[in-house]
Amino acid sequence: MAQNDNDMYEELILLRKDKKRLDYLDNLSKGYSGKIILRNSMHGRGWRLHETSRDGAVSWVRDAIDNFIKSQEE
Repeated sequence: MAQNDNDMYEELILLRKDKKRLDYLDNLSKGYSGKIILRNSMHGRGWRLHETSRDGAVSWVRDAIDNFIKSQEE
């Protein structure tokens, strides 16, 4: 395998692991409200990914992550 092929293979392995992780988190989000948000801490202590009934919360972890990324790019 050429170096580029090896790099692509490693990236595919990581993507599969990430998919499993995100799927796992999505399956956890069926309790309290079923809605997830990723946001900066109100007290400046980093970021928070959590289940909430707050405005802006969405049904899927992936969407919460995408929304956060978009808000940071604006």
